[in-house]
Amino acid sequence: MVLYMVFARTWSKELVSEWLTALGYAVLVGVPVGTGRGGGRKDADIIGFKSGEHGVKIIHCEISSVWGSSRRVVDYVRSKFSAERVENIRLYVADITSSNNIIYEKHAIIFTSRGVIEKAKKILERDGIKLWSFQEFFNTQILPIVREKVKRARTFPDGLWLLNMLYTLCSEKLLNEYS
Repeated sequence: MVLYMVFARTWSKELVSEWLTALGYAVLVGVPVGTGRGGGRKDADIIGFKSGEHGVKIIHCEISSVWGSSRRVVDYVRSKFSAERVENIRLYVADITSSNNIIYEKHAIIFTSRGVIEKAKKILERDGIKLWSFQEFFNTQILPIVREKVKRARTFPDGLWLLNMLYTLCSEKLLNEYS
């Protein structure tokens, strides 16, 4: 078995990867999920998985900028969670964990306008996809774990460099509006 990229390609993907790691998930980046029409490789941005009481939980995250209408966002996000991609990820994680009891969550973190996100969110909820604007994700998922570490005066493990940078910025009051 081959495990793929250790580092995410962008700071936003790295932040999501570190978030899942801080929550106790094993994280894979850039897992191949198929080939494109022209023969290029399709991959999943971030896959987090961990064993639990009811099986192996997968959190599959796609992170991107999508500008235009809510319909464009919906179409793009749906393509990232196609049945073929999801099945390939299930099989990949089942092979790693030797478990066929998989609980699968789909998350998309999108940079776009607020109005577009709100419309797209309602549509994608029906598909079982959690859609976040980057601002919402940052404020509800990242800041609480950083603030908790600041309150307890404990940094993140060294490998979580981006979360540690945010920790330093908050603890030193360099990000006043977030401290």
